[in-house]
Amino acid sequence: MQMQLYHLRNVNTGIDYQNRASLSIWMNVDMNVWAEKVKELPMVTEIVKPVYWPLISMGAYSLFEVTSWDGLNGTADNPISIDQFLAGEDFQNYHDILGEYRQTLAQKEQRIDDLYNEIKIIKKLKV
Repeated sequence: MQMQLYHLRNVNTGIDYQNRASLSIWMNVDMNVWAEKVKELPMVTEIVKPVYWPLISMGAYSLFEVTSWDGLNGTADNPISIDQFLAGEDFQNYHDILGEYRQTLAQKEQRIDDLYNEIKIIKKLKV
């Protein structure tokens, strides 16, 4: 991921980042109202409204600790912390892609190991 970020920052992708702004409003408000207000500003030429949640949303986030459960007498000595965040289909797709990437990487690593072992055998046989 670091290489991808480096690439996006250092390679001309054809996107003009000058004179652009991004607004994030994490309140329970109608984004259409804010979009219209921003559009009225004289320096604004275009508004693109968001139609997605980020992969890991910090807007709908909660943390809680579980200290007791059915079958436990009293409370737990070491509570279990649980983080919750709102995630949509994009997050699941990203998670699936990571799984496929790990599987492909494991296959490539196995092939490299196989080739390395073949080279060692060839060197021992001096073919």
